[in-house]
Amino acid sequence: MNRAVLGAVVASVLAAALAGCEDARHIAWDTTPTSLAVTIVEGETAGRNGEPLAIPDGPLSFTIDIALLGGAGEGAVPIDGELDLSARPGRVVVEGGGPVRFTGGVAKGVSLRIEGAFGETRIWAREVVTGVIGVSDAIRLRNPSISQVQGSEVCSPMEDEFVVIDSGALVVTNVTTNGMNVVDVSDLDEKGRPAPGSSVFVYSFSRPMSLPSCVEDEEADTLACSQHSLVPVQVCDRVRRVSGGVSAFNGFTELKFPSWELVEWDPSEGPCPVPEPFDLTGLACADLYGAGPLRYEGALVRVRNVEVDCDDGEACYQDAKYVRYGEWWINLKGGSCKTGKVYVVSHIAAPDFDPFLPENARISSITGTLKPLYFSPDSEDKCKMGGDFTWIVEPRCPDDIVVSGEPRPVRESCLPR
Repeated sequence: MNRAVLGAVVASVLAAALAGCEDARHIAWDTTPTSLAVTIVEGETAGRNGEPLAIPDGPLSFTIDIALLGGAGEGAVPIDGELDLSARPGRVVVEGGGPVRFTGGVAKGVSLRIEGAFGETRIWAREVVTGVIGVSDAIRLRNPSISQVQGSEVCSPMEDEFVVIDSGALVVTNVTTNGMNVVDVSDLDEKGRPAPGSSVFVYSFSRPMSLPSCVEDEEADTLACSQHSLVPVQVCDRVRRVSGGVSAFNGFTELKFPSWELVEWDPSEGPCPVPEPFDLTGLACADLYGAGPLRYEGALVRVRNVEVDCDDGEACYQDAKYVRYGEWWINLKGGSCKTGKVYVVSHIAAPDFDPFLPENARISSITGTLKPLYFSPDSEDKCKMGGDFTWIVEPRCPDDIVVSGEPRPVRESCLPR
């Protein structure tokens, strides 16, 4: 490109830029919507001394004012329209239903509820036509506990959110090839069992490994600390905090893409902190085959006096579920609960146990973590209740299957080796 042509190109670009600046100077910025002001006028946004609020059992209620502002920032743009409201994290429910309308650029006294809020939550508003947005000041809540993440339905009230769980006393109760079960043992009952709903599965895609949580005076004591090398997570370990995306996979609530801070169990400091299992044997048959065990999802459970559902050993070995997933079907209540679906998956934790041998037809007890398999009646809403449940007990090691006699104490079984 010669100098004459280059000069012409530069002149053309400068002329276009100057024309754009000239056009910008003639924009009526005072009547051009550029942002929304979202002001919380009623509702708690923080506790005393600015501490985060406890997450309530029900929704949070707020009243807000919204103003559509122009670029000049001198009052509302006097037009009418509609607004979409949302919250992150959480879900907005407008009192009386939507849409929210504004007149003369203003919507005053909008009453709403926020469900599933936690952490630092904000209310978002978007003007439907222009796409102009605005956000409120932060509503400061605590991070959720495991039980608040689990909720009481098939899906978590925090489904599809990213959560940080940093409260309670978190203990690893099971380690699998793709994750670990974690329980909050800060509130044990008189039988040494945790509160129902206080367990969750952390899906790590492969067997969980972690950097140990080393303090300064431990750095020289262990090879893992001195070299900052990964160690396998094991039953009895503690977790100071765990985070991840909440998602129900076939009805099983998981924390995906997780991170955690591991504290390895030291036997010299006390017994394994794994709590006592929930005994499902006493549940009614209807509960076992419906949503009743949801409160024990991910928890350590035990079933007693079970019957392996297999009339023909050779045919049972060929069953599609057993071949593909290692699932074998058991009947509870001494074999009287025959219409439901309770399975055991033991081929990884106890590979030498053959459930279809005649001597294993009746089993004194099986201990393991509980996993639901759920299919919603609505193909477009995986969280809708009313579908079919299948319950799967996953033993942690050979200790958890006792054909005859009493089970070993849980604090003495499946310990790290």
